[in-house]
Amino acid sequence: MVALPDKLVRTNIALHGERDLAWLHCLSEIIIGCERRWSVRIDPPFDGLSYQTSP
Repeated sequence: MVALPDKLVRTNIALHGERDLAWLHCLSEIIIGCERRWSVRIDPPFDGLSYQTSP
């Protein structure tokens, strides 16, 4: 299981509400599936990353 950063979880819930919980619960398995499919390792995000959503 991939540990999701707390800030990612909080931000997604703040932006998208409860509807985003299903995606967050699946995200760890999505990441693991991508690692297997493409033979890559996905490292944790860099500290201090941010993003903006379009209006």
